[in-house]
Amino acid sequence: MGLACLLCLGALLLLPACRRFTKAGADQEVYGLLDGKRGGVPELAGTLDIEAKSQLAEAIRTRETFELDLRNTLALATTAARDYRQQRENVFLSALSLTRELNRFRPIWGAGGSPTLNFTRDGVIVDGSTGIGLSRALANGGTVVFGLASQFTRVFTGDPLRIAQSILDADIVLPLMRGSGNLVAQEDLRQAERDTCYALRDYALFQQDFTVDIATRFYRALQQRDRWDNAEARYKSFQLLQEELSAKAVLGVIPRFEVDQSEQRLLESDDARQRSRNNFETAVDQLKLDIGIPVQVEVILKADDLEKLRAHGPRPLRLE
Repeated sequence: MGLACLLCLGALLLLPACRRFTKAGADQEVYGLLDGKRGGVPELAGTLDIEAKSQLAEAIRTRETFELDLRNTLALATTAARDYRQQRENVFLSALSLTRELNRFRPIWGAGGSPTLNFTRDGVIVDGSTGIGLSRALANGGTVVFGLASQFTRVFTGDPLRIAQSILDADIVLPLMRGSGNLVAQEDLRQAERDTCYALRDYALFQQDFTVDIATRFYRALQQRDRWDNAEARYKSFQLLQEELSAKAVLGVIPRFEVDQSEQRLLESDDARQRSRNNFETAVDQLKLDIGIPVQVEVILKADDLEKLRAHGPRPLRLE
């Protein structure tokens, strides 16, 4: 009966600690820390939840067509871009390291046992040992350890015999020189807290730089399409001019060499048109890669943002 009580007590004491060491428990602790510390970085925007963003990014990548303006482009980039995900993971890992240092100063429970079963002429003998323990690091560098161990032996046949004993012990270690004092014992914890704050600030700075970079690439793609449209218009103008000069040359109104010169200009215009188209497609493909969507996806760029930029100039755009 004493052994059963000991095992039940150990299970009840270990349950909260085990829950904290599951993946869901670790994630909850990390995000709780980040929510508490992001108030010191007011520039930081958006969620830090990696799993939620990853699921949304996977759903986005299954789409076949995107109609993009500046806001949609930024929204896609902050969800699906691999660089953005990497920065978010860096913040998570920094906070995870902080939880590891915090756990050093929390009660750490442990349990174990080693039962054996032996068959002899005298009967069946069960013996072994079980134990539970608690250890905790102290803020001044010391450690305290509590242990409850139980050894047992029981014979089930012949003359029933049962032997059991439990031992409760406690150890307290306080360093007198090396490793003693709050400054030394908690230095790793303070450094982990600093690293988490630095990671949040780096992430906020990355968000600002990333927003400018994606907006620049979006406008650059629109600019390349504008140049392509102008090249197409010039080519059509040279086509009409070529037809007009050819008709005049047949009537003898102009010499033939003017028609040849016009044809040369038409060929040069056609070459410029093809290069402008290639530049536009390259800019769009680069934009797709930057915002994290497949290259084979069809993208329709809305030119309204470029017209607004020409009319009003650059304006601040908050990353939501």
